[in-house]
Amino acid sequence: MHSGMETQLHQWSKCRYETSQNNRIVQKLIFVEQKLGGAPDCFLNLVEVLNYSACYFPDHLPVELLPVDTFFADERTGTHISTVMDYPVKAILFEFTYNIKMMVEVMSETCSYLQEKNIPYSILISDCGKKTFLFLQTLATTCNLSAWECSGYFLFRSRSEFDQVTEDAMRKHLSAVSLDDEGFQTVKQLCFSIASKLAD
Repeated sequence: MHSGMETQLHQWSKCRYETSQNNRIVQKLIFVEQKLGGAPDCFLNLVEVLNYSACYFPDHLPVELLPVDTFFADERTGTHISTVMDYPVKAILFEFTYNIKMMVEVMSETCSYLQEKNIPYSILISDCGKKTFLFLQTLATTCNLSAWECSGYFLFRSRSEFDQVTEDAMRKHLSAVSLDDEGFQTVKQLCFSIASKLAD
């Protein structure tokens, strides 16, 4: 991740800490489906557990601001599937302009495959449902991150804890749970295959 993104992650976390302290009302709705369960600071490897949460944010999450590499596009259905670039957690972005049925089918088949293979994942639905981020994680770690953390949103128990955190530590925290390159390529190919089949 380039230094500008690292700085943005740190500044965004600081902004969210101060905003929560001031109890401000924010304007943007972001709905998160967390496919993992567990304690607030350590989501256990339980891919069959569902957790849902929603929050309003005034600014974009860091992952929403990154460039993407589109590997499937169908203008007829308004469907675009891309990989998120320069981000420590492997992520796929699904964008659907108007075909909600296709979105549901592609996401459903993809997530069913991930469950069968015991691949932990988290889902962030943003921009009033127009964008869906799929974060792919690994079972190699003792715990997995929530969708908030995968998106670049970190909570700290105290101001001193926040002041001590470093950008490098945050980046390592994210990259440690990410699915490996081989597994990520397999999921990308699966998404392409499903979307191509449904677009025909």
